[in-house]
Amino acid sequence: MAGFKHHLKRWCDKVPDWIWPHLTGEPEPAPDEQLSVETDDKALLEAMEHVLERRISQVDERLRNVETKLVALLTLTSILSAAVTASFATASTMEIQNDFPSPPVSITLVLVFYLAINLLRSLWATVSGLMRRGYKQLPYEDIIPEGKEDPINYKARILNQRLNHAKWNDWVLNQKVSKMAVAHVALRNALSATGGVILMALVTALLKLL
Repeated sequence: MAGFKHHLKRWCDKVPDWIWPHLTGEPEPAPDEQLSVETDDKALLEAMEHVLERRISQVDERLRNVETKLVALLTLTSILSAAVTASFATASTMEIQNDFPSPPVSITLVLVFYLAINLLRSLWATVSGLMRRGYKQLPYEDIIPEGKEDPINYKARILNQRLNHAKWNDWVLNQKVSKMAVAHVALRNALSATGGVILMALVTALLKLL
């Protein structure tokens, strides 16, 4: 079963993004809690804590930016989806009328279908990116010193946990960014198809006038 999935993944990686937007290569593995802070240097611990605070703030800022872009993608995809629904209705009407040339109608139907597929792909990737993720944070019980824990060991233990949590949260955010990248490509394909649908509509109108 694992071998079949591996071959299927390799085959899917060869599919161009203009046909089906997807991620290629092996997925980023979830991080293990292997980081360890072992030092009795108070100044070094304070310096590490300062650097960690800056790193966490950067991750939080990056998260806000990604969430904002995903919401914008969701809005744009929803608007285009409404346009596709109207396009399906228009294409169906065009097909019924005998005085419309057949080639433009067929091309339009193919483009509308391609547009719909990519919009669904973009919508699915965007919603997947917006789904709630398992972010980690320091639990309240770990804030309480363990037994007769001295300040240095306490700070080292807390810093170690925060490092592991920051590493995990950064990995979770990378999953969101990957979903957003797929949604971007699918939306780009959809916009290209939209241009084709508009062009075919103009050609059909001109042929009808002629």
